[in-house]
Amino acid sequence: IKIAKDFGVKVYSIGVGKDGETQLPVYMVDALGNKRKVYRPFFSKVNEELLNEMAQVTGGKYYLANSTNALEDIFNDINDLEKTKIES
Repeated sequence: IKIAKDFGVKVYSIGVGKDGETQLPVYMVDALGNKRKVYRPFFSKVNEELLNEMAQVTGGKYYLANSTNALEDIFNDINDLEKTKIES
């Protein structure tokens, strides 16, 4: 966080998903050599406190995306906030 701030880099952090137990797809090869997808339980926790701190300290913004539409809206918002000219 300090390095980003010292270099004037704004951090727009995005927490993806939601807290709680979910199923994580894992691909396994069975005894016959066939690849199959199985689901394993997985506990997910978004560290919103850290993501928010990174954004606030650097002058950026923290977002929480818990759906595909929310993530698209977040990217549109960030695109509207930040415009940088690049010379080629």
